Formats: sequence, structure tokens, C-alpha cells
Amino acid sequence: MRAIGVVILGLLVGCGTVSQVQVHPEYEERFKESVLYLDIQVAAQESMPDPARTLWGTLSQRYANQHRDFIVEGMRMAPGEAQCKEGLQGVLWIQPALSEESGSVHLQLEAALMTCDTETILWSAVAEGNFTSRDAQLEALRDSYEKEFGPETGPYVAPLFRMVRDTLGTLPYPKLTRDEDIFAKIALE
Repeated sequence: MRAIGVVILGLLVGCGTVSQVQVHPEYEERFKESVLYLDIQVAAQESMPDPARTLWGTLSQRYANQHRDFIVEGMRMAPGEAQCKEGLQGVLWIQPALSEESGSVHLQLEAALMTCDTETILWSAVAEGNFTSRDAQLEALRDSYEKEFGPETGPYVAPLFRMVRDTLGTLPYPKLTRDEDIFAKIALE
């Protein structure tokens, strides 16, 4: 992805799995109210199991919709560079990697939020960590996703949830100001 004529402020994050976060220095002034309608694009490695691919996208979409005032209209698998769909203002692009070792999962995630009109990168993050496949605090969540997507998703729920929460938890906060945007957000819930 490229950002044309944009200076990006880099911040190092000193805790958890997230090692780097960058937020566009003019996000608050220029983009906070204008980049609301997004698409999630998952650029997962081809060797990644299908249940994990689906879970990356689903967890990311739900997190952005539930914990930020973005209006995420869809999620799709899109290897390579982020591409905008007509009518959207931005793309939340995630590139996850996953490897498994006897009951634990090693995850890496690069993510970026970019505008559709100018391909300006508004936010990006890099994260990495090791997680156990089972987490007593997330058993109800695991059960829910196994019912929705099948038992093969079970071993991925806790690790991917923790990585998505840690990483997307650093996203900037958009602001809904127009009634039609507020109604669109309500309709998602």
C-alpha cells in the first residue's frame, strides 16, 4: 500500500503483543468524520487453515463495528494490496500469519486503515505473540464461534480474539455526526 504525500506519525507501543502503531498526524482534523464506511480485507497466507482465515475477518469486522464508530459493510479475502469497493470511504486491511505448535498458536498481524480516494494510510499496526489454544476466560466465546462456524474453529478463537482485540484496540476513534451515518450504524447492531 502506498500513501501519497503523507507524513505518518510513528509511535512505539511498549506493552502486550502490539509492537508498533502509526496514526496519521491529521486524523483528528481531516479524517475522523469522513472515513466511516469500510470494508475489511484479509490477506491471509494461502497455507492458513480456512477456519482461521474466516475467523480473522469475522473477528476484525465485529471488533471495528462494536468498539469503534466505523460502519463496516463487509469482509472478504483479498490477497495482496488493499482495494476499495465502490461507495466505501476506506479499507481496513489485515495481513495475518499463523503457525501452530502443540497446543499453542504463534500469530503475526500487520494491519492498516486507508482511505479509498487517495490511498492515504490513516493508521497501521504490527503485532506478534504466542497464545494457548484454550483460554478459560474465553470458553463461552469459543462455544459461540464453534456453533456459528463449526468445531474446527475452536482452537483459533482465543488466540485470534486476543490478537484482534490488542491490535484493533489501537485504532483511532471516528466520529459520526450526520443522522444518516448514525442510522446506518444502528442498523448494523
